[in-house]
Amino acid sequence: MKRILLSIVVLLLLLCGIAVAEGTIIVKSGNCGANVTWKLDSAGTLTISGEGKMYDYSNPDNVPWYSKRASIKTVVIEDGVTSIGYSAFRGCSSLSSISIPDGVTTIGEWAFYGCSSLSSISIPEGVTTIGKCAFSDCSSLSSIDLPANLTSIGYYAFDGCSSLSSISIPDGVTTIDDGAFRVCSSLSSIDLPANLTSIGYYAFGYCSSLSSISIPDGVTTIGDYAFRSCSSLSSISIPDGITSIGNYAFRYCSSLRKVMFLGNDMPTLGSNVFSTSPTIYCYEFSGADFWAAEKGYNCVYIDDMDLSRPISITLPQDMRIEMGEVITISASLFPQTAKAEIVWESSDPSVVSVENGVLTAHAVGEATITASCDEASDQMNVTVYAPVEAFELSEAELWVASKQSAQLEICNIEPVGATAYFTWESSDPSVLTVDGGTISALKPGDATVTITSDNGIVRTCPVHVCYPVTAIALEQSEYMLAVGDDAQITANVTTRDQSFVNKLVTFASSDVDVVTVDQTGCMHADSTGTATITVSAASGISASCSVTVVNCRHNPVTDPAVPATHATTGLTEGSHCSVCGEVLVAQQEIPAVKVAQKIKLPADLKTIEAEAFAGDSFVCAVIPDGCRAIGAGAFRNCAKLQFIEIPASVTSISATAFTGCGADLIIVTTSDSEAQRFAQSNDITCVLKG
Repeated sequence: MKRILLSIVVLLLLLCGIAVAEGTIIVKSGNCGANVTWKLDSAGTLTISGEGKMYDYSNPDNVPWYSKRASIKTVVIEDGVTSIGYSAFRGCSSLSSISIPDGVTTIGEWAFYGCSSLSSISIPEGVTTIGKCAFSDCSSLSSIDLPANLTSIGYYAFDGCSSLSSISIPDGVTTIDDGAFRVCSSLSSIDLPANLTSIGYYAFGYCSSLSSISIPDGVTTIGDYAFRSCSSLSSISIPDGITSIGNYAFRYCSSLRKVMFLGNDMPTLGSNVFSTSPTIYCYEFSGADFWAAEKGYNCVYIDDMDLSRPISITLPQDMRIEMGEVITISASLFPQTAKAEIVWESSDPSVVSVENGVLTAHAVGEATITASCDEASDQMNVTVYAPVEAFELSEAELWVASKQSAQLEICNIEPVGATAYFTWESSDPSVLTVDGGTISALKPGDATVTITSDNGIVRTCPVHVCYPVTAIALEQSEYMLAVGDDAQITANVTTRDQSFVNKLVTFASSDVDVVTVDQTGCMHADSTGTATITVSAASGISASCSVTVVNCRHNPVTDPAVPATHATTGLTEGSHCSVCGEVLVAQQEIPAVKVAQKIKLPADLKTIEAEAFAGDSFVCAVIPDGCRAIGAGAFRNCAKLQFIEIPASVTSISATAFTGCGADLIIVTTSDSEAQRFAQSNDITCVLKG
């Protein structure tokens, strides 16, 4: 049925004059030259066919496919077409692939302007001119092959090609027009043609990665702003034939330290050519010598130097690169020599290897890259990092009193050894600010701290800024723990308008050898003794509780199974508790459990009824011998119940008898009793009487 419907749809499209081929639909078509046609299909492929030139469109609105430009992904120009017209593909921001036949000889002005997805293009050998702004703002264009027959590169032809890292200009080009490579911020080196005579206004302006350039001997003029803001350019040689250097030509070239004038006559200089005070290399008594003396520049004479060999070599600044990355760096020779051979070396090829300036990052670490040419050399440090794939924060949520600070840490970074830069941001800087993990609370309110790694991984932490604490009430003022026990402190915290549990306070132990406590209030008993746990707020309010740690929590006052030697005082070293088998290691005092916290059941008790002691607060209970059954919920929610002795006479225990009792409950009984089986099946600690 679906096939029948599809056939009907295709037939209707054909009847309406819409072509269908291989699953695509021709959505629009027409003429774009006297003998040239075009068609755009539903897959985003624009095909140009026919004979001769395409039309030039001085107004891009007149380009017949202009309204569909955002949907164009691929352009196929077929054999027979001889030119690409003005503004032909202007603004085709999704265009990523184009095929140009050998017969094309001209690329018109603005032809590919704003094709921001176009990453590479091969221009046929027959092309002799590239029009004004032809590739302007092709921000993804990283490589381009210029034909050997090229004679002209138009104004601003590659302006804004910020991904273009290198380009070789054919020898036939004599002029680099104004702005031709302006804002090519990734362009680190460029080979200028031997027949070049002039470098235009802003030709290489804002090429911030350009570290070296050799100006051919035939160049006579360097235009205004030609190398403005080339912040990586460290040296430049001015050929003998240059007669003029324009205004601000090397302005804001902040790394420029060496300028060599190779002629006896000084070129005419415009205003503010240099913004640094470079060392001038020149012949003694030349025009440059006198000019340098007038400006107060340091001067080095080259009369006796062998200028066929470089005086110095300069590498880029130290850098960080990602493991697995391959990048190309250039070494700037001063002066540039045509046949210079650079020797490259890495101090640790297992981390970073180098070959002809190509760096390959193999492993996390550091290596020193050395470039040498004759007696000149330079070094740079390369740090290889592994990108972060995941990380966590030390807190999932934070409460901070106003006008106080808190620290949020980045932890559990994966993979191990990965490094990253992190940015921190507060959703409401009026409530709190954050700087490198330090949170400064300003006024009550809520805000979210967002942490972003340099490769885009994001984590967030809600932060609540509260009024200062006005009261702290602890639910328990005394604790008796056995060595190895854990216990949770509950601190009820009050502010002017809110109540919390264990928030806005810190916990501290007076003796961490006896008891340690974390910042959630969880205690751990480490050794026998006493300690005080203090709960404090930044406002100065505090509360405390005492903790006694003993070897064995059993007490003869409440537990008859404990022998007389395990008394409250006078314990003998080496004696044993018959209940738990603990060896007592020193004389100590075991505090008696308060009467209100213990219960001794009647000797004639036969059955403990359902819910009989539910919710009671006693700590220890002894069920008399002769009792036979413990009913449903008999000790339900006795949260403080720690020990209960159950005799062998008890043969029935309800599954819910101890629901809601603490996790530290211990059942004392005899071997092979119902109480033992109950404890084992319900994961309750069971101690057998000897």
